[in-house]
Amino acid sequence: MRSTQHHLMIGRGILIGGSMIMKGRIGNLRHGVIWCAGALGALTFAAEVAQAAASEDALNMVRIGHADLQGRPAYEPTAIQQGNRFILYVGHHQGNFLNPLTQAIEPDGTSIVDVTNPANPRQLFHIPGPPGGNQDNSMVRVCPGPYYTTDGPHGLPNATPGHFYMLRVFGSQAHEIWDTTNPSKPVFVTTIVSGLDATHKNWWECDTGIAYLVADKASEGWHVNQHIKIYDLSNPANPVYMKDYGLPGQNPNSSVSPAPRACMGRFRCPKGTASISLTVSARTGWCRSSTAPSC
Repeated sequence: MRSTQHHLMIGRGILIGGSMIMKGRIGNLRHGVIWCAGALGALTFAAEVAQAAASEDALNMVRIGHADLQGRPAYEPTAIQQGNRFILYVGHHQGNFLNPLTQAIEPDGTSIVDVTNPANPRQLFHIPGPPGGNQDNSMVRVCPGPYYTTDGPHGLPNATPGHFYMLRVFGSQAHEIWDTTNPSKPVFVTTIVSGLDATHKNWWECDTGIAYLVADKASEGWHVNQHIKIYDLSNPANPVYMKDYGLPGQNPNSSVSPAPRACMGRFRCPKGTASISLTVSARTGWCRSSTAPSC
């Protein structure tokens, strides 16, 4: 990403210089001086950018490794410890790229990377997105099965102990569950909901199994193209629908006009012994807070 930005900056500098050159072709001394100044400025700018490209901006950290993700544009990273390894799950934006592990061109979906040795990350698998590669697949969450520590139970209450599960979007069409206990050989478990027209930022509470899935299905008649579907995924193999959630004016039976903009996602903020659900609206910030269904 850094080198791409630098190339763009250099190109921008050359374009600025080129613009000055075109304006300077009038033939008199005054415009000749402007031309030289413009060209010199462009060369100086390009040299500064090239020098910056050879270094890195950092504060209290040092880059020690790099994963190219097969060249796929990335958005959401989720890292989790699985046994004695640390596994990174990455959701991708639209595109089609070669998967060196399969020697096939695959539509962008979800990458699984072993980052146990951060200086030498290894791509283990890529799960393709919808055919065509023209849909966003950038959302991914991961939860473990149930386990116990000195401070009590953790993980998905009704899942298989010792297993790990990934929640991801399948483009704008569906939300899926995969078993990633063996991250080199993920196994499809189930589709939670399909036939959608939109997906976006989901959230999965690992200790309760409650999942907040941003989605839309035109046939349901919502007044916005994104609202929240809430599911109990405490047993990932058996999703249980709980409710649809939106703001006044967004649901099909509402008469509020204009309807609030589409909701983008949901965050859980513990407050004492309760849990506060904050829903985020596109372009307008916080939509509303309410007691989370898991309380």
